[in-house]
Amino acid sequence: MEPSASSLLVAKDAEQLLATERTLLDRLVALAAAVDPRGSDEESARMLRAHVEERFLLVVVGEVKAGKSSFLNALLGRDVCAVGPTPLTDRIHVLQWGTTPAERVIEEYLVERDLDVELLRDVSLVDTPGTNSILRAHSTLTERFVPRADLVLFLTSIDRPYSESENHFLSLIADRWRKKVVFLLTKIDGREPADVDAVVGWIRRSVLEHHGFEPVVLPISTRLERTGQDGGLEAVRAFVRTTLAAGEKMRLKLESPARSAQALLDTLRATLEARATTLDRDYRAVQDLERQVEQAALDLKERSHRFLTEMNELFVACEGRAEEFFDRHARLKALAFGKGEAPLRDRFEREVLSELAAKYRDASQRATDWLTREEIALYERSTQFVQERLRGLDQSRTLPNEPARFEYRRDQLFGGIAEKFGSESLALDLPGESRRFLEAAEVGMKQQLALTGGAVVVGAGSLALLTKLSSLWWNAAGLLVALGLGLTGLAVLPAVRRRAVRQFRSRLQALREQVQAGYLRAISDEIDGARDRLRRAWEPFLLFHRSEASAAEERRRELQELARAFAELRAAVARSGGSGDADR
Repeated sequence: MEPSASSLLVAKDAEQLLATERTLLDRLVALAAAVDPRGSDEESARMLRAHVEERFLLVVVGEVKAGKSSFLNALLGRDVCAVGPTPLTDRIHVLQWGTTPAERVIEEYLVERDLDVELLRDVSLVDTPGTNSILRAHSTLTERFVPRADLVLFLTSIDRPYSESENHFLSLIADRWRKKVVFLLTKIDGREPADVDAVVGWIRRSVLEHHGFEPVVLPISTRLERTGQDGGLEAVRAFVRTTLAAGEKMRLKLESPARSAQALLDTLRATLEARATTLDRDYRAVQDLERQVEQAALDLKERSHRFLTEMNELFVACEGRAEEFFDRHARLKALAFGKGEAPLRDRFEREVLSELAAKYRDASQRATDWLTREEIALYERSTQFVQERLRGLDQSRTLPNEPARFEYRRDQLFGGIAEKFGSESLALDLPGESRRFLEAAEVGMKQQLALTGGAVVVGAGSLALLTKLSSLWWNAAGLLVALGLGLTGLAVLPAVRRRAVRQFRSRLQALREQVQAGYLRAISDEIDGARDRLRRAWEPFLLFHRSEASAAEERRRELQELARAFAELRAAVARSGGSGDADR
């Protein structure tokens, strides 16, 4: 449409108010784009901004066959709109002044028509499809155009006055977009004046009850008008002329977008509040998940000590077998001359140490298998938790074929967390994890031995307990035994024997502590690693949460400032127009 809003404003203060409104609407567009990019709210904000530059728009709405086209023909004094028994208006027709009749298709649903009609010099009339058309597209066209209206003429037939569907549509016009509405009660020909008055009163009461304002209701009959009788059209023309008087028209032209802007701000506020609630719920859910994972890690460490008890019992049993072995073989005279040591040492390894090594490997394997299964279960529980969050994502504000940005990003992030958990779980396999864990335990034990100066060497895949415990025995006891036998030639001296046993026990205890320390370190590192891998999976969401929360706070501040500024603008418009009337 040809921009000509400035021609409607005659007062200098009105020009200033118009400039203020343009600035505020530009800020509203930016806010809507930030809150709902590519969504209906941004589209509505852009429509309001464009509306400021348009001529005064008087929009005619109503249900199918309410008489909209007939009314416009009668109002303009010529047949410009098609009239028929079926819905003929499937597009919005904007009727505006032009010296030469012309028609232009602006958009798929929007047609402009130039007509040389005096009434159209000051106002553009808009003919819309029926709001209850069987073609849903027709109703959608009308609903999309409502925010651009400066004044709405709502036609309702006396045959079915103010129906339920009309009440619903009025909610969009008066409640959602806060437009000024005037009712035209059509098809009153053949009705008694008392009946017409009764229906007029009923409409006023119903609208007041449902929407909080009492509308102007003008009864009309285009059929009476066509036969030269008083069909009420002159009262409508007088109302339009009064409305189009400079001061009132200026007030409506400025106030209409300001009202609609405040309605849109209410919608954006509700969106931000819902989003803040969602963010808070998501954040608390992730915190809950983090607490669960942390507690699970602590529980796993606590439960892993049962294997330590089993390992400790293995060392105690080994010590008992060693003392028994010593008692049985301590008087072997051949030791005095260094003969028979190798066979005896082989027997010692077989009878005393082999069981410790075998049972230790078995205990370590079972501990690893248990830990791997617990890790997989932890990943699965975490995945289930996140999947439940995914099922709860609100998709009600998505656009056709393209989710709204906020919900889409949440969907992606929670989906990414679940995918990460799943991939970590699938990566765990019992044989591979067992080998990795045992190697980690042995590395930890090596480090511990290096620090304590111990002589035990760890081999790849399992602890070389058999050989090294044998070394412990012979280093701690064998030399002393040989020394004792060498001195007496008959038997190990009791003092020497006791000293040898004490040293063996001490060495065995040191080894036991080193093995346990390596086991605990490996268990702890493994559990902490699993916990940290889970934490890293939801780090992107925490970044998203901080970013969205910060942005939402900025948008709430901007929304509050805009709401205050639009309220001040409406008050200034009312004063400038010489009226404080803010009713619909």
